[in-house]
Amino acid sequence: MLKANCYQVRPEGLARLQAWLTRLGERHVEARRTLVAEGVQWERVYLLAHPSGPLLVALSESDDPERARRVSRESVDPIDVEHRAVLAEVLGDSVPMALAFELSASGD
Repeated sequence: MLKANCYQVRPEGLARLQAWLTRLGERHVEARRTLVAEGVQWERVYLLAHPSGPLLVALSESDDPERARRVSRESVDPIDVEHRAVLAEVLGDSVPMALAFELSASGD
């Protein structure tokens, strides 16, 4: 199941967020280990420049998004602990999103 989230980024936290995302790429072995533990097949993060301020859009695919969220929230793995701390520091409010259209080549 595809999961999409959007958040406002505190303007003063944008550089910190960009640095953290770069660091996650450098720590890809640890980051992949957390995805496996969460049951997440893939994750993509986009930063959008918006007139109201920067936005972060996070997309992920998993069979059980609630389980993935719970495992991530409860993890004591150092990279997860740091990830939660950085996001708490730099992200503002969640921006509501609603699925407006979906189409599958398989007809499902």
